[in-house]
Amino acid sequence: MFLCTGTYELPGPTGPASHTLSRHLGVHSIAEYYDLPTLKSLATRNICHLLWKADDMDAQGFFRAVDQAFVNTWDESLHSVMKDYAVRKCEDLFVTPSVDEIVEANLPITFMAYMLKVLSAHIVRLRASLARMERELYGLAGPPPIWEFWGSGHS
Repeated sequence: MFLCTGTYELPGPTGPASHTLSRHLGVHSIAEYYDLPTLKSLATRNICHLLWKADDMDAQGFFRAVDQAFVNTWDESLHSVMKDYAVRKCEDLFVTPSVDEIVEANLPITFMAYMLKVLSAHIVRLRASLARMERELYGLAGPPPIWEFWGSGHS
């Protein structure tokens, strides 16, 4: 159908967003394998569209899709799409499941390294913001930030 119309449809019921995402990733993998750049681009656009509108993406399903995207393709633009979604939805993806579930997902190291970098930078910004708010609240001569107090051996 794609060769005639320039589009493709996923057969059967759509199911949850993570299932549909996996099916689009399958089309992307096939397009990359057979060097069909137009189909690959269309699959990437469909993946982007799905990720922007998906409200029901479950963490485990997304983690399986990340593994599928990073293991089956070398497309850095697709990897960026997956990482951008993970950053945008990090609270849903990384707070709701337990740490054990995230570890069991066996996510690709490049994906996890990126997430660690982004989340670490976010923590640094939050700490700086908290320190600024404490200075504003207590004035420059006020008590030290709470983490300095607890780290100094006081109980």
